[in-house]
Amino acid sequence: MSQNRNIVMIGLFGAVSIVLGIFETLIPLPVPVVRLGLANLGVMMMFYAGGVAPAASVMILKMFLVPLLTGNILFRFSLSLPSSTMAFIGMALCFI
Repeated sequence: MSQNRNIVMIGLFGAVSIVLGIFETLIPLPVPVVRLGLANLGVMMMFYAGGVAPAASVMILKMFLVPLLTGNILFRFSLSLPSSTMAFIGMALCFI
């Protein structure tokens, strides 16, 4: 994959992940810290389109920007870091 196409795909799927992550915070759930994981759809699409390294970039974008844009940065980031990392490892193991 060319460098320019790679950057565009990371930006596109990163935007999809961030929008879905923000939308996901608006859905009320019975348990406060449980989330559906809709934001991981952009990461999964990047696995299919670009491979493991670009998908890691999308995951890092999602992991930092969704808590920053939705507020309550420390609490959401402390939940986002381990859950995104474990979800990425699981997706990478299934992809490889």
